Amino acid sequence: METPSLSDGVDKFLNVVRPYGGPTTWFPKPLKNVDVRRVAGESLRDWFKRLVAQACDNKPGRVALEKNIAVFASLRWHKKQLTFANVQTLVTHCDLADYLDGSGGDAVYLRMDYDVESLGDLFTHPLPHVHTDGPSSPRFVLDGGDSGNVIVDYLEFIYRTYKTDDWIKWVRRVWGEELSQNPLGDGKADPLKNILEAFKAGKIQSLRDRAADLGRIKRVLRASKDQMFNGRADGKDRELLAYPASE
Repeated sequence: METPSLSDGVDKFLNVVRPYGGPTTWFPKPLKNVDVRRVAGESLRDWFKRLVAQACDNKPGRVALEKNIAVFASLRWHKKQLTFANVQTLVTHCDLADYLDGSGGDAVYLRMDYDVESLGDLFTHPLPHVHTDGPSSPRFVLDGGDSGNVIVDYLEFIYRTYKTDDWIKWVRRVWGEELSQNPLGDGKADPLKNILEAFKAGKIQSLRDRAADLGRIKRVLRASKDQMFNGRADGKDRELLAYPASE
């Protein structure tokens, strides 16, 4: 069975950061020799220029998940368990190349952190969490991050937020594959169409009435996300990706 994926860019990223027996992985690989922190007075654009120059030979396509989404990542592993993740993301309002040369517009910066040795004060550093730009930005808990599959959960969050149409296409494809293998039964209509319409129309009661369908769809998407990294649909290899799931 072909491994479901959000995009070719996500495939590229996951193939590079898999541990393959090593204690640390980077995306792109030359990032291991680069200081990824923003120095005092360094603008977001200048930071991006420096990292692309030092880690990508001035070729932003090497870190592109999409034409307008770049990712820099450093991960540390204990055997097959993730112990540290720093995944920095730039989402531009133009092509990355145009942003790089200054001809494009603004950009959004996000960083996902997971560090079992840096917990901060009480409840201040949830595992994992997401930062926005700036040293005083708050730490937001990553939606779905308690699954034990934090890397793919973060990538899905990026696509769900900034590539919504592509994300919905992925949802439709994964759900369609599920129905082809496990049909709903005679006379039962596919619930996904009505669920998508209910979200757009703000029909909360309709969604509450479809709690069972929503639960099944979420479980199918969960299995698909786990399979992206591990190549298995049953989730038994989830420890290859990250920390043990809370469940």
